[in-house]
Amino acid sequence: MDDDAFALCQNLKFLAIQDNQISQWFDLSYLSKLEFVDLCNNKIDHHKVECLPECLLVLKLQGNPLCQASDASAHRWSYRKVYVEALANLDQIDKVEVLQAERLSYKGLLPRMNLKTLLQDQETKVMQ
Repeated sequence: MDDDAFALCQNLKFLAIQDNQISQWFDLSYLSKLEFVDLCNNKIDHHKVECLPECLLVLKLQGNPLCQASDASAHRWSYRKVYVEALANLDQIDKVEVLQAERLSYKGLLPRMNLKTLLQDQETKVMQ
């Protein structure tokens, strides 16, 4: 998909392009009203957060290779850090709320152990 594929969609708020075999990021950063992006179950294997608009509230990436822990010591939510740090308005990633405590943890102001527990608790709430 070309970087300018959505150039005529300046008022786009919701983009659902899951299950499409997408392997490369495309630039959405210029879409100043985009609040929701669903890229689940594609083939994206690398982070490119600069392609997302700062106004983004909800991001869905589960089912992409980039969501897999990079090694055995990393927990399954480690991919979230890149997006939480870069997108100040982000409220939710893969149905799990982005909490202020998570943001603080990535800044080194909250122990990592607490973060893992927090995310597990959030995931459990979503499943119920």
